Amino acid sequence: MTQLPASGINRRTLLAGVGGLISGAAFARGQADDPQTGASEAYTPAGFPHALPAEALEEPLATLEQPGALDLDDPQGLRLARIKTSFSLNGDYAYSAYMTRHFVMPPDRTPYPLVNELELNVSFLTTGGPEFREEYEQGKLMLHGSYTRAFLDATTLRPVDTIEVPAMNRELTLAPTQFALSIPMDLAPVPHDPTLTEDLRWYRFGDDVHFTNIALFTPTESRPPRMDTSVWQVKHAHLMDPAHLRLKASYSFTASSYAALYAWTGLDVDDPTRIVTSKAGIKVHTIEELPALVRERILAKHPERVPRK
Repeated sequence: MTQLPASGINRRTLLAGVGGLISGAAFARGQADDPQTGASEAYTPAGFPHALPAEALEEPLATLEQPGALDLDDPQGLRLARIKTSFSLNGDYAYSAYMTRHFVMPPDRTPYPLVNELELNVSFLTTGGPEFREEYEQGKLMLHGSYTRAFLDATTLRPVDTIEVPAMNRELTLAPTQFALSIPMDLAPVPHDPTLTEDLRWYRFGDDVHFTNIALFTPTESRPPRMDTSVWQVKHAHLMDPAHLRLKASYSFTASSYAALYAWTGLDVDDPTRIVTSKAGIKVHTIEELPALVRERILAKHPERVPRK
């Protein structure tokens, strides 16, 4: 069994790397105010490849030891609980499916739904990686993820290639997006970002336990104000039981930001138009447990994007 290093998992690396990806909108950018005439390149976060490296799929899956009931008031216990809830402690693949809705909120006008995103994220942990060979024997953890998003009409949930955005006086061309990541989870802390404040908390709610992370970004000249909240929900008894290895979890996310945060809007940072994002989803450990809509719209069309055990 791989023991979690005494240094623990760097929370900022995990939350900033994963939370930011989960929350990001993946739109193609429009050109000026005119409808686009050709297919545009889908937005992919800078620095991320379109597929996981072959080495990642060959690395041994990480197995972490849960010594007993987790003390959520202890930093080590909280970190293990977060990993067990969001990913896995026993070498499983985690399949997370989300339905995301984006709403446009023009000033002094009625907000309206813009578009939906159907998302499938496949993530897993390995003990080390080719770029961290010197630390491999120390049980260093690597988080790997493959992300696929498909756009759906906000009303009918049918696949859509273009959407009209009245508040922006433009038509946007959309394309399914795909990207991957491989990041260390317990290396030295990343430099502190003075514009970002994070608050990770937990609370009991009936039979469940909720892990809530609030991220608040201080505005700068180039970045408008933004805040978001992520909540993971899991059965408390299952979380505390070391023998309960495969946790089903629910996820929700809410964000409010000025539309200028998204380059595809083409709006200036002084424009008061806002984008409100709402996300709901689940995490499971077998493909059969995924919603039928995800299997039909993503798995059937892009089977090569989904790592399988």
